[in-house]
Amino acid sequence: MKCLLQRLGLVILLLTLFGCTQSPEETGERQIRLTLAETQVAGHPITRSMLYFADEVYTETEGRVSIKVSAAGEEGTENSSIARVRNGELDLARVSSVSMTEYSPNYIPLTLPYIFGSREHMWAFARSEAGRDILENTEGCEALSWVENGARCFYSDAPIYSPQDMEGKTFRIPISDVMSELLRAYGAKVTTVDLSAVYNSVNEGRIDGAENDIISYDYFANDVVAPYYTLNCHSYAPSLIIASSSLKDKLGEEDYNILCECALKAEERSVELWDETEAEVLSSLEERGVTVIEPNEEQMRLFKEYASGIYEDYPEYKDIIEQIRTIEP
Repeated sequence: MKCLLQRLGLVILLLTLFGCTQSPEETGERQIRLTLAETQVAGHPITRSMLYFADEVYTETEGRVSIKVSAAGEEGTENSSIARVRNGELDLARVSSVSMTEYSPNYIPLTLPYIFGSREHMWAFARSEAGRDILENTEGCEALSWVENGARCFYSDAPIYSPQDMEGKTFRIPISDVMSELLRAYGAKVTTVDLSAVYNSVNEGRIDGAENDIISYDYFANDVVAPYYTLNCHSYAPSLIIASSSLKDKLGEEDYNILCECALKAEERSVELWDETEAEVLSSLEERGVTVIEPNEEQMRLFKEYASGIYEDYPEYKDIIEQIRTIEP
């Protein structure tokens, strides 16, 4: 009898424990399904960091909130996703600082050429009080966290060692006044075709190259048609996760706070995934015969000197520019 009672007690304990881990569907609780727009392809470290974010949210809310990560531009371009988040049609999106400048000008200083000297410099600022203030003062939606986006560099079907090598050539850029000014300073022409169209555009001779981080360069196979990648690193501007302003009411305060905490975890995870992937990509590109060009000191001086006049067009950001430049990496 004693043994039977012990077994019965164990069964009750197990049923109690399993009852605590039932899904919302099993308990009849409300489950909220959200959509996050992502333009990067499956397997890209940014997409993987968004999947990590979704998994953390599901786990920490005990299944009350699930997030579908719509990758590879399924929900549209970054700009259209931002517009949809702002009007409440879309719950979440991962977008670049460059795209955000069209809707919230306080992101402009982050996108100025050569404002950051390294990724470490960028993250020192992004995690500072001034960096968090930029997120908190986003216009039209809520910004939850930063996301690693690497260094943006130029690549082409011919070597680029200095600005002179870009003169008269056409490069694809994202929609950005700052980026347009930079290309004009280098004597180049610009186009804003979709990133997925770069391969064919270069292959058919309509453009000479583009600018992007080295992982995206590899994932879109642009190395096949533009096998020269120049590490001039004109931008380290991070990406970010944005949310509809109505999402807090939709989730309730408790689950919205969990969502925000998980976004900060995804911020950390994005850096780890980027480091791992970038090292693999660099090794793979070199094996495939891509020429990775590291400009020397004089060549980098020219890249920065040609771009320096752009700062004169943004006097209203003088204070924040000085903050960024003086922060210790």
